[in-house]
Amino acid sequence: MKALIHNDKIIEIKENTYPVHESLTWIDLPQGAEVGDGYVDGQLVKPQEPTVTWEEIRATRDFLLAQSDWHVTYATEKGTAVPQNVLDYRQALRDIPQDFSTPEEVVFPNLIF
Repeated sequence: MKALIHNDKIIEIKENTYPVHESLTWIDLPQGAEVGDGYVDGQLVKPQEPTVTWEEIRATRDFLLAQSDWHVTYATEKGTAVPQNVLDYRQALRDIPQDFSTPEEVVFPNLIF
C-alpha cells in the first residue's frame, strides 16, 4: 500500500500510485497509518485528540451567559442602562466561536467590576 503525502500529512491511501503534482509525494504506507496522520521527516505522527471539545466550550459559555443574565434583568427592571463592562463581557462570550479557531485556544473573558 502507498500513502500520498501533502504538507506533511497523509491525504490518500491507495494500492497503486498514479502521477501527481510535484508538491505531492508517494511513500510506502507506514504500519498503522491512516488518512489524516502526519508524516514528518520520515516519521508517522498520529494526531492528538483535543483535550477540550467545542461542545464543552459552548456549554461553559452558555453557563457564563446565564450567570450574567441577572445584570441585564436588574438594569432593565430598574430602568437603567446595562453597565458597559457587562455588555462587553457578554459580547466577548458570544464571539468565542468566531475569535478562536480551535477549542484549545479559547480563553474565557472575565467580568470585571
